[in-house]
Amino acid sequence: MAGVILLIHFIHYPAFRFIRDENFNAFSKMHAKRITWIVFPPMVLELGISIFLYSRERSTVNSVLLLTNILIWGITGLKSAPTHDRLSRGFDHGAYLDLMRWNRARVWLWCFRLVFLLLAIGFKGV
Repeated sequence: MAGVILLIHFIHYPAFRFIRDENFNAFSKMHAKRITWIVFPPMVLELGISIFLYSRERSTVNSVLLLTNILIWGITGLKSAPTHDRLSRGFDHGAYLDLMRWNRARVWLWCFRLVFLLLAIGFKGV
């Protein structure tokens, strides 16, 4: 998911500014419908794995993985999804800036999660 969020944040979302106003509503609805099929299944899988691992062993690694997942889901549900809803009614520069700001937090969380997981795996000798 770190790779997906980086692509979305640095390429896809900035492209929103180049969609013509008369096409933005249709584009935004298409985006929301299609991106869900790309990001939702892996997000659910990540959360499920984190819950499973934490339920088996309450280690620091599993706690951090679960906590980052909870934060990502919280930002997604409380900030990103509602902001996409605002944008589905037409391009709004303030909503776009909010989307970028909150997505930046998700970028950091997913990248932190990836680095943390790689370090944790490395320390276990895998």
